[in-house]
Amino acid sequence: TRRQADLTAEYKYRLNSRFYIGANARANYTAAKKVGNIEYLNNERDNYFVTGLGLSLEFDSRNDLVTPSKGVYLAYKPMIFPNFMGNALSTFYSHNIIADGYFKMWKGSVLAIDIYAKLNSSNTPWIRREVVAGDWNRMRGYYMGSTIDNNQISTQTELRQHIWHRFGLVVWGGGASFFSNFDQLKRQKINDILYNYGIGLRFEFKHNTNIRLDWGFGKDTNAVIVTIGEAF
Repeated sequence: TRRQADLTAEYKYRLNSRFYIGANARANYTAAKKVGNIEYLNNERDNYFVTGLGLSLEFDSRNDLVTPSKGVYLAYKPMIFPNFMGNALSTFYSHNIIADGYFKMWKGSVLAIDIYAKLNSSNTPWIRREVVAGDWNRMRGYYMGSTIDNNQISTQTELRQHIWHRFGLVVWGGGASFFSNFDQLKRQKINDILYNYGIGLRFEFKHNTNIRLDWGFGKDTNAVIVTIGEAF
């Protein structure tokens, strides 16, 4: 059982029509209760409070933030979590890289591509390590936290098709690699990569805002997600 309180604040300054620079802060308290497998904590304490400060550099040419149909989004967001701003044993870092593209194919269709990487320093406590399906937008169908490691690189491609009136369908496929360091990443085999695919239904309940019903599949797992807005 994971109990967590998370607060994030972000400021963005628009340099021109497509470039943004910003600063952000994050405070997180997480505690583990009723731990079924103590190895999950990697011999660390069962609760942490950490505070991080970061920057953001973004290029955004999307035509809509919630339901984009064309454009590109690129982002780099580094963060530092000083040990004096929490109870972590030492200062640790993270680097978040996102690259999304949206392309119109034929009438009523959009091909969306997402590339995501989150790289953490080796001394990152377990509460800030990468977990599969941690944002409910990537690796849909996996139980959140069933895989955990220091770093994640993932990708997904989704075809979105308008069907009738306010209804649409999507299909997607992708995968992710979780690894402790780049030496381990080099040694990974194809079977070590987690695959992901699924099908979804969309209902536009207001202009450019969809209710999303997704049925995702992975290695020996599947799950249904209902939420608002596209996965990416």
